[in-house]
Amino acid sequence: MIADAESIVASALTNQTFPVEQGPERPEPDAAVFVYDIGGQAPIIEHNTGDTTRIASLTVLVRGDRDDYETTHQEARQAWSDLDGASPSGSLILELPISSPAPLGQDDEGRWRMAITVYAYIDES
Repeated sequence: MIADAESIVASALTNQTFPVEQGPERPEPDAAVFVYDIGGQAPIIEHNTGDTTRIASLTVLVRGDRDDYETTHQEARQAWSDLDGASPSGSLILELPISSPAPLGQDDEGRWRMAITVYAYIDES
């Protein structure tokens, strides 16, 4: 189900100009958006019913071209905006715990990076 959360979050990024890829950051392409699972919290179990909700934590990492902070920032803001308004179907609810993308600085190649944390609440009842 966690892979489904990655897929649903990636599909919610409908207005990106950078390619969107599922899985951890890779060396190529320079400008890209990566969506990957970073673990999660213990499941919530309703004591009355036994229904279980899993909470997946995902990162949306926006990486831009070398030395192009402005485009990277715009792409990250667009990703955050896409996710903020997302209402996936089925048994998944998305939550953005912070109000904007977090700048991570430049990597060893000089590419700007920004991250968005997303919590996915997955109803498994």
